[in-house]
Amino acid sequence: MATKLVNIFLLGSCLLTAPVWATTTVLLNANFNDKPLNTSIGTDGPGVGEPSFVHPLIEATVQASPMRTPSLHISKPRGVSLSGVVFDLPGSAAILDGEMRVVFTLRAPDTASTFLFRISEQGSATRNFGRLELDAGGNVTASDASGSSGILRTWAPDETLTIEYLYHLYSRTYDLRINSILHLGNRSHGVTDSAEGIGRLAFETDQNTAWVVDDIVVTQTRAGLFKATLIKWRNRHGIQKVRRSCCVAK
Repeated sequence: MATKLVNIFLLGSCLLTAPVWATTTVLLNANFNDKPLNTSIGTDGPGVGEPSFVHPLIEATVQASPMRTPSLHISKPRGVSLSGVVFDLPGSAAILDGEMRVVFTLRAPDTASTFLFRISEQGSATRNFGRLELDAGGNVTASDASGSSGILRTWAPDETLTIEYLYHLYSRTYDLRINSILHLGNRSHGVTDSAEGIGRLAFETDQNTAWVVDDIVVTQTRAGLFKATLIKWRNRHGIQKVRRSCCVAK
């Protein structure tokens, strides 16, 4: 009996690591290449690669430089608190399962100011799935519902960064990479309300210095039914993945 259970466990673990029965869907692709230049961005939503909301105190315009392609410039001429633009996922979606990847390019301004990127649930910012802050002192910090991760690195004026979040929604963890360097790996985001999934991205600043955002891409990769069931079972019982080599005959 014990041998049979071990064999079932090894087979299930090997199936979990096999790249089968997975489908990837693009939920948002905002590259701004088809938007009019030197005008305010529209708010027609993810279907056309636009935000759903722009704060009245924010200037959000599409400009040709300094990126290689047209990009979104975000600045705040008035006020001192953080405000910004909000991108929702299509159909007011809330992503609850599979893996979700969020990638965008960010160019810092030439003078000190603060930039905040937030990932939250649809229609609100109550649940903190992930926040990345570039403060006026030149530090980059991250936080979530579990707390702060501390200083990850520093940023410099006119620096271009590629930000990538990869969420493992079954295990409620994520990875954070900046310029392909892993800064947070398999970190629990701390949101325990299973009824709420990820549905909103916000890009915010507090000064009249333009932060430039481009190539915002959000994808969801979902496993097939059998693999998804195995993943849920493994996470429920706290079982780690077994190396793929277990399936190779010796």
